[in-house]
Amino acid sequence: MQIKTSELTKLVKKALVNQGYLSKEIKTISEVLMYAQLRGNNQGVVKLTGSGIPKDSRAGDISVAKETKLSVLLDGNHNQGMVVMKLAMEKALKKAKRYGFGIVGIFNTASSTGAIGYFANEIAKLGYLGF
Repeated sequence: MQIKTSELTKLVKKALVNQGYLSKEIKTISEVLMYAQLRGNNQGVVKLTGSGIPKDSRAGDISVAKETKLSVLLDGNHNQGMVVMKLAMEKALKKAKRYGFGIVGIFNTASSTGAIGYFANEIAKLGYLGF
């Protein structure tokens, strides 16, 4: 089957709405899934088949469990891993821009972070290295 990328993106977003995600979460999750899909990565839209990746009913606010000048540890509070990882990336970049280095860890997510290359690519677009 062939489908236009724009149509697949619409279907992904529709599926995520049906699984209980908010617009900001949908933006992040769909970007990561489409990044993977367009590269033939098994972290793509296949994740939405079967029972999919419904939002965890226990999900609450993502919080900072610990923070230092160069590091942050985020408690994902049962949120989707891709959403928590996006926040982790943003916090690492903020530290790196200010101090030249930043490291962020995450725990307590409801799922995997998906295609990790998406985040490394986003970091590289800004001229930084991400591991």
